[in-house]
Amino acid sequence: MAAEILAQGGMQVDVYDAMPSVGRKFLLAGMGGMNITHSEPFESFLSRYSSRAEAMRPLLEAFPPAALREWIHGWG
Repeated sequence: MAAEILAQGGMQVDVYDAMPSVGRKFLLAGMGGMNITHSEPFESFLSRYSSRAEAMRPLLEAFPPAALREWIHGWG
C-alpha cells in the first residue's frame, strides 16, 4: 500500500518480494492463512491481538478491516 501511495505521488517505486512471484500471498489468499474476505465484528477481530489488542485498537480504528477489504477489491 505504501508503494501504491508513493507511486501515485509521482515517486519511482521498486517492490521486492522474497516469494517466487510478486504478491504471491495475495494471489494465494483464501487458500491459506490470509483470509481477506472474512468479516467479523470489530471487537471480535480486535480480540485476536490478545495482550496487544489495546495497543492495536487506534491503528485498526484508523484503518479497519473493511478498509483493507475495500482496497484489495479495488484491485479487482
